[in-house]
Amino acid sequence: MKIARFFFILLSLLIVASESRGQDPDQIRGRLEDAEFRSLLKQLRPETVNQTEAARAWNRLSQCEPDRLPEILAAFDQADPVTVNWLTSLADAIVQRARHENRRLPLDALQRFFQNTKKPPRARELVYDWLVADDPDRADRLLPTLLDDPNPSLRHQAVAYQLRLAQKKIEAKQTDAAIGLLHKTLDAARDPDQIGQIVALFEAQGEPLDLASTLGFLTRWNYVGPFDNRGENGFDQVYPPETAQEKITFRETYQGKPGPDGPNQSARECRWTEHETDDPMGKIDFNRLIGPEKGVIAYLAADIDSDGPRDVELRMGSFNALKIWANGRLVGRFPIYHAGAPMDGNTVPVRLRAGKNRILIKVCQNEQTQSWAQYWYVQVRLTDPTGKPLSEKKPFSSKFQMKKTTSSQR
Repeated sequence: MKIARFFFILLSLLIVASESRGQDPDQIRGRLEDAEFRSLLKQLRPETVNQTEAARAWNRLSQCEPDRLPEILAAFDQADPVTVNWLTSLADAIVQRARHENRRLPLDALQRFFQNTKKPPRARELVYDWLVADDPDRADRLLPTLLDDPNPSLRHQAVAYQLRLAQKKIEAKQTDAAIGLLHKTLDAARDPDQIGQIVALFEAQGEPLDLASTLGFLTRWNYVGPFDNRGENGFDQVYPPETAQEKITFRETYQGKPGPDGPNQSARECRWTEHETDDPMGKIDFNRLIGPEKGVIAYLAADIDSDGPRDVELRMGSFNALKIWANGRLVGRFPIYHAGAPMDGNTVPVRLRAGKNRILIKVCQNEQTQSWAQYWYVQVRLTDPTGKPLSEKKPFSSKFQMKKTTSSQR
């Protein structure tokens, strides 16, 4: 991000240099009246003017006094990405000029802006960088207050800071203090890599955690398949599990894809089967459950109980094309095959209702023969909208419980 800012600032300065040749420096640096200042800010929006006029406005605004910074930062609100780049380079240029001229930034106003978590996230990140550059010790005071910050970048830095503190406690043989810090840090962490680091530190202290549960993976499902996906035609084909989803009892049987020995084979009978994965990363691997076939589809279904309406996210990783339904409503479709499978690569927001919520996922494998196209699995995390894991098990939430269909219910 900082490299991108550098190059955008450099590009802006080159444009400005060409635009400002022959201009009187005193005229450029004259203090702007409020009306002209706001008019120039609007010219940084691409729908208002062209690039050359935006560069002229940037040139004039870059000579503003530092006390204009809060107003520039406020302009980030609802700005498009191009305007955010102009504003970022503009604010950085004003700060750099103030430092070069040994002029003080409006620190009190900037701190008030930063402490307001409703301000634009990108603008708050800039202010944090400026505040810490002004006083490096300020990071030690600010970061502990950011563990619950809604800005993912700032929260990430806060968690990293707490991890460093915990590691120092471990090195000093202060195990109890380290464990206390790790519990606090784990509750705040959202980034899967950071959560993995925390789990590893717990294990090193003789307190292993269930990684799948800690990350919020849903591990208990019912699955059925295979259905036909030859020619990738099955993605939009409506197979029986997609109809009357909330009435599925998991006792149903369906006619699936013909056997793998050829098209003349009779259709196979498919039954719902319970499965609880023991994979530490929550993978449901259909190559193991059904077999390593090509041109096939499997369905996963699970019920989630919620004690009230709540917004959550389903975060999935898979090499396969996916469709996702919640309570019979299609909430996500990702018709991409074998383009990588990062954890949380596909995320869909879901509004849970009070009581039972039926989740259905369609996992489609195509017919590519390359070695890297053989994967047929999905991993699913349940989180709140900030990415906090909502586990099937305690301690993360007693409000959510995966509803398991037992054999006695069939």
